[in-house]
Amino acid sequence: MKAVFDSIAKEYDAQFSHSLIGQAQRNAVWGYLANKLKAKTQLKILEISCGTGEDALFFARQGHEVLATDASPLMLQATKDKISQYQLEAQVSRLQYDINNLDVEFSEASFDIVFSNFGGINCLNRENLPHLIAQCSRWLKPGGHLIWVIMGKFCWWETLYFLIKGQTRQSFRRATNQAVEASIGVEGQTLPIWYYTPYQIEKEASHYFQKQHLQAIGGFVPPSYLEKFFSHKQGWLKHLEWLDNATKKLPFLAYQSDHFLIDFKKSIK
Repeated sequence: MKAVFDSIAKEYDAQFSHSLIGQAQRNAVWGYLANKLKAKTQLKILEISCGTGEDALFFARQGHEVLATDASPLMLQATKDKISQYQLEAQVSRLQYDINNLDVEFSEASFDIVFSNFGGINCLNRENLPHLIAQCSRWLKPGGHLIWVIMGKFCWWETLYFLIKGQTRQSFRRATNQAVEASIGVEGQTLPIWYYTPYQIEKEASHYFQKQHLQAIGGFVPPSYLEKFFSHKQGWLKHLEWLDNATKKLPFLAYQSDHFLIDFKKSIK
């Protein structure tokens, strides 16, 4: 996994973070987080699969302390460069960490939030999912939150896109419990991806947490591989972004969106 994400580290921001679709989807996540963090004292946040550090910057700018982790050294270097640019070194530390290495442990009850955005959890071997959730429960303080943004098993945009292209098999590629070899950035580079429904995540997490919120991310805003098409139709994209915001309180849409945001709270007992 490290080598695959190293290969796209330099292009990731241009291809996703700073793209119109990437910004629209991230704004939806940040909108939820902003309300969650409002009027809170400084929090200690563990970020899993931080990528190039966009979310770590978001947390740090609001005064919180972040441990940003990723399997890719080059993604962590990109994070370091951003943190240095905005002089936030005192609030953000970095650590190379592969979520499939279950031998790695952090101090118990040391974080207020464990966060992962845009499919980092989809790189987790399905068999390892319950183990990581159990670890997160140990790492979180009582009353702490587990907030993940995950690619779901069905995205109506994706199904429509591939059906139009006559690629029926690709149309329903997410609808499996097996790993799907996904092309990542550079031609020839693939990575096994596991897709999940909100119910599957909630079922595994219910042993340790209570669900607080479920929200579609990219219910109407399309997946990022449609950026080229929508870059010429920015008015359409603004309307789709408005629809996402207007329907964010309808959790059933999370079952047909590009990603879903799910928030769990650890018992205070």
